Amino acid sequence: MLIRKFELADAEKFWKLQKALDQETTFMMYEPDERLEDFKRMESLIQNADFLLAADHDGEIVGFISAQKGVVNRKKHSAYVVIGIQKEFQRQGIGSEFFKRLDEWAREERLKRLELTVMTTNEAGLRLYLKHGFVVEGMKKASMLVDEVFVDEYYMGKVLEEAVSEVELPVVNQLKAYNQGDIEAFIVNFAEDCVVEDGEGNVMMQGQETMYESYKRMFEASPDLFCRLVSRTVVGNYVLDEERVTGRAGNDGESHVVAVYRVENGQIQHVRFLR
Repeated sequence: MLIRKFELADAEKFWKLQKALDQETTFMMYEPDERLEDFKRMESLIQNADFLLAADHDGEIVGFISAQKGVVNRKKHSAYVVIGIQKEFQRQGIGSEFFKRLDEWAREERLKRLELTVMTTNEAGLRLYLKHGFVVEGMKKASMLVDEVFVDEYYMGKVLEEAVSEVELPVVNQLKAYNQGDIEAFIVNFAEDCVVEDGEGNVMMQGQETMYESYKRMFEASPDLFCRLVSRTVVGNYVLDEERVTGRAGNDGESHVVAVYRVENGQIQHVRFLR
């Protein structure tokens, strides 16, 4: 799968993708036969988009993400996001790669805020957005009329992180990688001889290699794994995170955890989980 920028020559493929999305899901804006064939409009969208990426599978475009910055001065710090991926190609990491590239672009553009809306019935979309740092900020009641039924939409937003201290950085990075199920990006934040303990001081895991195998299995078994940060406190070289974890295989509920991280030389040396 190739993630790339759109070119003008993609106008027809872009229209076909959007037409296909209209037909296979009720979560897009247009009804199945509502979108008119207008390649010139697609060319204009490609030319004028602030941020627009395609997921290219063997020459066919199977997904896209766009972001449009605010125009007036009081909105120039934000961008509105739209994403669509064909069902056949969902749950293959395309959405996560899209949002990774979006974050990089937003920081390059010195944006402070990203925002989107999602139907409350779109559970997969909601999980994806939560996983990548968006939060529900409100609700648009009866926002859409779908198959003669009024559907609510969530307002969702993401305020881009401020610069973090050297002590916080590996903790921030490991949490992001945890929520993306990225074992390689996760494990580099821990020292080779890192120790993980429970609240009583019993050793649960010791050493980066053991942690790698354990978390790799968990990520593979739990595609919907998500850790929501409730609060964070930094004291010296300690970081205390209050966390709520959902989507773990074998646990249908929510786990409430306080994680105490000790950071030395830019890596997490010791972790204690209080449950």
